[in-house]
Amino acid sequence: YCGIWVNLGAVSGLPTGVTFNSGEIDNLGNYYVKVNTNNNQIYRINLSTLTATLITLNTSVNLPDMAFNITNGLLYGVNSTNGQLVSVNPSTGAVVGIGITPGAVNFGAMFASSTGEMYGADNAGGFYQFNLTTGQRVLISNSPASNGNDGAHCVTAPISFGSNLSVTKTDGKTEYIPGTTNTYTLVVSNSGPFGVLNATVSDPVPAGIPASNVSYTAVASSGSTTNVVGTQVGAINDLVSVPVNGTITYTVNINVPLSFTGNLVNTVTVTPPANSTDSNLADNTATDTDTNGVCYRPAVTDSNTYPTQHGITALSRAGNDNSNWPMVRQSGWTALEAKTKGFVINRIATTAAVNAIPNPVEGMIVFDIEADCLKINTTGTSGGWKCLNTQTCP
Repeated sequence: YCGIWVNLGAVSGLPTGVTFNSGEIDNLGNYYVKVNTNNNQIYRINLSTLTATLITLNTSVNLPDMAFNITNGLLYGVNSTNGQLVSVNPSTGAVVGIGITPGAVNFGAMFASSTGEMYGADNAGGFYQFNLTTGQRVLISNSPASNGNDGAHCVTAPISFGSNLSVTKTDGKTEYIPGTTNTYTLVVSNSGPFGVLNATVSDPVPAGIPASNVSYTAVASSGSTTNVVGTQVGAINDLVSVPVNGTITYTVNINVPLSFTGNLVNTVTVTPPANSTDSNLADNTATDTDTNGVCYRPAVTDSNTYPTQHGITALSRAGNDNSNWPMVRQSGWTALEAKTKGFVINRIATTAAVNAIPNPVEGMIVFDIEADCLKINTTGTSGGWKCLNTQTCP
C-alpha cells in the first residue's frame, strides 16, 4: 500500500504543542518517540491502546532519529550537538555516549538490522555504518542530502551490502636467509560498491617461526580504521573498516631463526562480516613463499655435525665411517688434499679480464685478484660473475 496512511487516532499521555521528529518501533510493537529538542524525555506508545508512557533519561540528548537493536534491546541515535553515537535503554532511561565526539551533525535517518548492525544517513549526505564499541563510523555509500529524512525499516529484517575486499602480501623476494629479517607489506583494500565495517584480517605466524620473532604495524587510509596501535607482536588478528577505495597497510617484520629450514610460507586472509557479500572471494587470501636462499651448511654444534661426504686425496686415507677422512671434515661439500700442493683456483688479475672471458659457463669459478674474491658465473654470460663473499647464494 505504497503512499497510503491510516490515522490511528489521538494518543493519550503525550504533550501537546511540540514536534516529534524521532521515532522507532521495536520488535514487540512499542513505538518510541522523542521531541525535536535537546531534552531528557522519550515516550513509549502502546499502539494497541494508544497510550504513551514517559521514559525519563539520565541526561539530555538531541536525537534526530532512533533505531532499535533487537540483539541487545537498546535504542541508538547520534546526538546532533556533538556527533556522538549514543545508546538509550528504554527500560531504565540510561543514556550511554559511545566513543568519539566528532562534532555537530544531524543523522536524521537511523536503521538497525536483524543481526545488530547500526546504520545512519547524514542529512548533509553519506550513508554510514557505526561501530557500536568505538562509536566510529565508516562510509558505506553516498546518499543524497536531505532535511526531512527518516529511517523507515523493519528491525527484524537483515540489511546487507555488496563489497569486493582483497589482500596482497609480498616481501619483494623469493628467497630468505636464516638469521636475517624479512619485511612484508600487506595491503587490504575494498573496490566496492559499498564500504565494509568489521572485516577480519588474519595473518598467522608462519610454521617454525616463534611468535616473538614477528612484529607489525598498520596504517589506515582516510576513512578506514584498524584496531592495531603502535607496534604489535605475533599473529595479526585485526578488525578493520574499509570504505570504497580505502586501504589498510601492514608492515610485518619476521626475524628468521638461524636454524630455520624449508620454505618460509606466510598467508594472510581478509574475511567480510556477515552483512557484507563479497563478489570475489578468490582475492581474499594472499600467500608469500620464500625458499632457503643459502648455499652453505649451518654451523657445527655439540648436537649437530655435518660430515663431508665427498673428497679427493693424495694421502691414501679415505675411510668408511664418520671418524675417517673426508667425513671427519665438517660442513663441506667436497674435501681436497695433497702432500705438497694446495688446490689453486685460476687467478685473473682484473675484473675487466674476468668479464672478458670468452664463452663463460654457468658454474665456472675463478679468483678475481682485483676484487679480492672468489667468483662464480651464475648465468653463462659475461654479466653473470658474482663474488662469493657473503653467506648466501650468489
